[in-house]
Amino acid sequence: PGGMTGENVTAKRDGSPVWTGLLPLCFAAVLALFALAGALQSDRPLWQDESAVLVNLGLDWSVYFGPLPYYDQAGPPLALIVQDMFLRLAGGDVRIMRLASLALTCVVFGLVGLVAARRRDAVMLGGLTLLMTAPETLRYAIELKHYGFELLAALLLLHAAATLDPGRRAAAGGMLALALALSFFSFSAMFVAAVLMLDIALFRAPRGARLAWLGALGAFTAAWGALYVLLFKPATHFQF
Repeated sequence: PGGMTGENVTAKRDGSPVWTGLLPLCFAAVLALFALAGALQSDRPLWQDESAVLVNLGLDWSVYFGPLPYYDQAGPPLALIVQDMFLRLAGGDVRIMRLASLALTCVVFGLVGLVAARRRDAVMLGGLTLLMTAPETLRYAIELKHYGFELLAALLLLHAAATLDPGRRAAAGGMLALALALSFFSFSAMFVAAVLMLDIALFRAPRGARLAWLGALGAFTAAWGALYVLLFKPATHFQF
């Protein structure tokens, strides 16, 4: 009577109020506190490197696909374009730009957390909750640099790896497309995506789908290598 059967273990992990009620509530509370803390810090003074990035915004979007003209700055092209959009929408108001960046971060965290709660994925939901308590996460959320986009890209790749069906060949194509798209927002997306696709190919995909995942990994590596040579390396030339 006092023992725990296999059914009870499953219930504790997947269906108990701890995971279906308390953990999502904790996540929502931490997300609200995260948003509040970011809003309170959004009027801090600009840092030197943020100022250097701002000087390069407001230009033609084609400029962001090459070396930036001022102060040897660099960033993933689509991340710079989103920041440029924030600048134009905010009329140059730095605090509004920070709040827009914070809102984007909260939306991504909230949507990934909502899916994790519906899937009763306690690992993902708990990880997101802990991640929002890290000072670096809050700093990146309101910093006018590309580091917040790097974090969000990694989070979206992890979310995709956790939710896609590794047994479907189409999932490999979807992961490939997502990884390539996020590479324009994050220079480090390659390392996250490649490891995740290799993990799926070796350990999670059934034998019939393994070749598709290895093919997707090979195609992504080749495409990212071409992007690096043609786009990313010239854009970051003055950084090294």
